[in-house]
Amino acid sequence: MSKKILSFILNNLIWFLLLLVIAFFSAVTGKFLTITNLINILLHAAVLGMLSIGMSFVLVTGNLDISIESTLAISAMIGAYLVTPAGIPYYGSGLNVPIFIAVSLGLLFSLFIGFVNGNLITHFHMNNFIVTLAMLIAVRGLMRVPTYGNTIYYTPEAYNAFELQRLAVYHCLLSHCWFVLLLHISFFRERGLGGNYMRLVETKKQQELRV
Repeated sequence: MSKKILSFILNNLIWFLLLLVIAFFSAVTGKFLTITNLINILLHAAVLGMLSIGMSFVLVTGNLDISIESTLAISAMIGAYLVTPAGIPYYGSGLNVPIFIAVSLGLLFSLFIGFVNGNLITHFHMNNFIVTLAMLIAVRGLMRVPTYGNTIYYTPEAYNAFELQRLAVYHCLLSHCWFVLLLHISFFRERGLGGNYMRLVETKKQQELRV
């Protein structure tokens, strides 16, 4: 096998694995390629896809954030808590906050968590793994306070629809924006599409030494 073919396979390995998974589940069940199932997959993959886009911004700068799943969870919990009735079996706040405001507050709190992580890492030069691990633990504990450790049930249908109907659209918009950044901004292009960032740094060092 030539080096070009091997390089092409390794650079596109994720797509070959995706085709393999699709072929396997299509052979196992005839319902896999139905419209209903594909829409269901897209909706559930949208959450992970949007998290991956956010994480890629962190990774291209050479950092790491392991608090991302706790940040997602508390954002969803804040939105659900604000729109759900209080008491058993709901365990909401009973405030009946408008859905748009509840979702916005959840997102703003997630933004605040990211702001704290970023400042501790960049301004105070703390280790990104330790900072985000501590944030993960703190946020998990904080989530238990409003509901006393109980699960929020029976969120309004309008709230559920507000989330689901927009997930795939948001995912597509964010993916296209991220792709444009990768193509047209050198900082992201060198680290994202360039593949091996460390190799790029080493090459620049060698060029400087030659000069």
